[in-house]
Amino acid sequence: MAKDELDSDAILAALSKEEIGDLVDFIDPDNTCLHPSERMPPQTTKEPTGPFDRDHLMTHLKQEAENSKIGEGYIPYKKDIRGKVYKEKEPIDSTKKEIKRSKFADELDQMLSLVEQDDLADLVSELGLEEASNQLRSTSSKASPATGLKANVYSYKSPAAKPPIIFPQLLEQNTDIEETIVRLQELDPTLTTLNLNNHPRLEEDLFQQLCDALVANTYLTTLELAGTKLGDNHAKMLVSVLKNNSTLQSLNLDTNYLTGAGIKVILQALKENNTLKELKLSNQKHSAGAGIEMTMAKMISSNTSLLKFGYSFTTPGPRIQIDKYIMRNTDVARQQRMLL
Repeated sequence: MAKDELDSDAILAALSKEEIGDLVDFIDPDNTCLHPSERMPPQTTKEPTGPFDRDHLMTHLKQEAENSKIGEGYIPYKKDIRGKVYKEKEPIDSTKKEIKRSKFADELDQMLSLVEQDDLADLVSELGLEEASNQLRSTSSKASPATGLKANVYSYKSPAAKPPIIFPQLLEQNTDIEETIVRLQELDPTLTTLNLNNHPRLEEDLFQQLCDALVANTYLTTLELAGTKLGDNHAKMLVSVLKNNSTLQSLNLDTNYLTGAGIKVILQALKENNTLKELKLSNQKHSAGAGIEMTMAKMISSNTSLLKFGYSFTTPGPRIQIDKYIMRNTDVARQQRMLL
């Protein structure tokens, strides 16, 4: 043992019983559940003034604070309500609500009456209602809103009990496919947009003739085939069009029966296409799945002309990748325009 260290056993052995008792009084016992005041002897010589009284203590502290008056700009505390006093809102009169709704309905009807049907179709497409947009486009290509549409009355309950609003009824698609094929074969320069949305008769043999006519056509720029029940066999027929046609810029295949295999066939053909700028494949009857969507993103990565691509993705990863490729193509097209 070092000389500087104290031998506690020797020190305790030298204490008397009275000294050991005094030492025990100043050491906490092993029972830590006791309050410190019960484990230690009192450390003050003052006499207790009585039990604790919180109200008496708060009154004393308040008086001391008021009497201190520290600083020249001292302002005594005064209990007061700060901010705005809460008041219950008055109930809104139901008649005012009805009047506002009536005014809004009138303004909306007035605005829609001034919108062209093609613009209205674009608006519906932006809202995600692809099928309704395709129907509006097929209608606008066959008849004008003023004379060619049949009127159909839909019941509309207005708060002001106004008469029902008359909406146009969509016409059935009745484009003559045989005549259209002949015009394509003869290279009619006036035929630049072909709208076959919701056409009831696009059988495989007739569709093959249409594709053969499109291969050599040099005037058509827009082809609308939404809602025509096209399947994977029809997609294979479109491959020759995408590989050989040099003027087609927009292709709409929304709301059809294409599966993942048919979509892959179309996107595979885009590797040899440098003119198509818009491709719509949304709202198919069969969901392609995450694996097919990743394959779609890889196929579109090699295309440099596509500027718009519509598809109902189920996973965010492929959608984000395709958005990057579309932005890349858009930047390239912008740079080419600046060089002209």
